[in-house]
Amino acid sequence: MQGKSNKQYQDSARFAGIAAFAIVTIVLIMSIGTLIPPSQGGDPRPAGPGYNYWMPTEEDKMYLDSLHTIVNETKSNVDTIGNTLDRCIRKLDKMHKKQKEEATYNDEYQIWITAEGDTIYE
Repeated sequence: MQGKSNKQYQDSARFAGIAAFAIVTIVLIMSIGTLIPPSQGGDPRPAGPGYNYWMPTEEDKMYLDSLHTIVNETKSNVDTIGNTLDRCIRKLDKMHKKQKEEATYNDEYQIWITAEGDTIYE
């Protein structure tokens, strides 16, 4: 029967003791951590509806209004450009359609070879 040597038993006992010590240490640190209340961070203001919100000044309101005006003007410009492009595309489509309708077979500048082998340029 195979068994463990004394050195193997001692190593196993040492590793088991280290693991038990680590588990006890972790549990102890976690329990101490729950007993200490969290710090308030040094902010003297009480937590409430106005806490940590940005309150705009009159200058901020004027700046935001100007940004709103710029956005609306840009939107209007983009709409105008879109309408202009649509008109250009419709005009190009009409021109293309007209060009296709006018395209007829024209045999001008064609080369004809007769039955006798003569070449006729028209």
